Amino acid sequence: MSRILFLACFLLGTLPILFSQTPDEILPDLNEPNDLILVGDDLYFIERNTIHKVDLANPPFVSKVIVSGIERGAGLAVKDGFLYATDFDRGLILKVDITNNEYPTEILIRGLQTPDMLAIDGDILYYTDPNANLIGRVNLTTANPQMQPLLRNAGRAIGIAIYDNLLFYTDQENKTVNRIDLSANIPVSSVIFSNLFRPQGLSKCGSEIYLCDDRGASIWKFNPSCSANELEIVIENADTPRQTAITNNFLYTMAVDSENISRISFFNSVCYIDRHIICESETLTWLDGITYSGPNNTASITLQNTNGCDSIVTLNLTINNTDTEVTTSGGTLTATETNASYQWLNCKDNFGTIFGATSSTFSPQSSGVFAVEITKNGCVDTSDCFRVSITSTNDLSIDTPFEIYPNPTSEMLTINFEKSSSGHIEVFTLAGKLVHQYPIRNDRTLTIPLAEPAGVYFVKIQLGELSWTERILKI
Repeated sequence: MSRILFLACFLLGTLPILFSQTPDEILPDLNEPNDLILVGDDLYFIERNTIHKVDLANPPFVSKVIVSGIERGAGLAVKDGFLYATDFDRGLILKVDITNNEYPTEILIRGLQTPDMLAIDGDILYYTDPNANLIGRVNLTTANPQMQPLLRNAGRAIGIAIYDNLLFYTDQENKTVNRIDLSANIPVSSVIFSNLFRPQGLSKCGSEIYLCDDRGASIWKFNPSCSANELEIVIENADTPRQTAITNNFLYTMAVDSENISRISFFNSVCYIDRHIICESETLTWLDGITYSGPNNTASITLQNTNGCDSIVTLNLTINNTDTEVTTSGGTLTATETNASYQWLNCKDNFGTIFGATSSTFSPQSSGVFAVEITKNGCVDTSDCFRVSITSTNDLSIDTPFEIYPNPTSEMLTINFEKSSSGHIEVFTLAGKLVHQYPIRNDRTLTIPLAEPAGVYFVKIQLGELSWTERILKI
């Protein structure tokens, strides 16, 4: 049974609360898993030969291979829609475009010895190399980036994380956690924690750094922003942890021996993700005083609690967009949006509801102008108004800038426009099949043939952004 020491200080600080629960294994039977990272609701992880993606918003969790052909995958980092990954045995750092569903992959840099885990600060990518005993850096803005050593004689450096110009790394050779001040002219390493068993990965969540010790069967944390920077136990009796990833709801762990990924319910107040969902027409004024009208998962604000520690709150704003497009086919209107609630409206009756018209399609029994109100995911939006004309006489329909006759017809149809008009005419069968299309080129009168078999047809007349559909009987 794992024990979680959970500092439930929220943003103000309270006494620690001890929880006990069993981790939930979500991805078993992996092949030498080495690192994992969260990007919104997606979890990326790297194992020996592949990189995977998991949608955490839609359990049960299934991993999708996005990159293969790696000889020995080791570390991951992400920035601006690109995932960076190390190939330990081939001495490579790869760059993957995760905004593209094809996940195009290129080699960012080659010729390294044994690159392991990664961290990014600004435009600089840092990596550990345990066999070369160094920490290297790569400028991501350079056209042909080259490795520059940050620190030599770093021991067997494995895990790496950065907070506020401070770089932290684990040294398995000396069983320590070390710190480098990146603002110093000459980088110097100093030990901050010692006497560990076999320290592995470091991960950052807000102002806290999480440390995995696989042979010590434990996960620890420390907060560099606190006046008293101490190592606190998070999970005891952990299953050989290699790396963690943390949200304000769960702590995800990757096990070396069991070769799995598990998670445990966990609230973290210093890296809290503030989630909001609003409708397309709405805005959100957030904690930073800025009003947001589009999706955002990068805005953050730093607060300080009563313990003198930084608490970082990150916005995760989702916009629910409702598709209000409507298609017309003959005398039938169809809402494009699916899996929603519908209510058709009479635009000329102050948008009054039409009794019983609550499906995605609507076939009015008489001429009129109609719209549909669509409700989905708590958001309500209304389409534009669309005119449908059901004509059974030769009279000009109300507000229709043309007359069409004869109806019924045996062969020809004549259309008289109130003024010279341009657009096009489409003729549909009762089943909605398009059988003819004619251009309108600045015409006042147009005669078109209807040589189809006897039956009911719909003639759609499009003039600019407006359209009308007339029901015609062919005899």
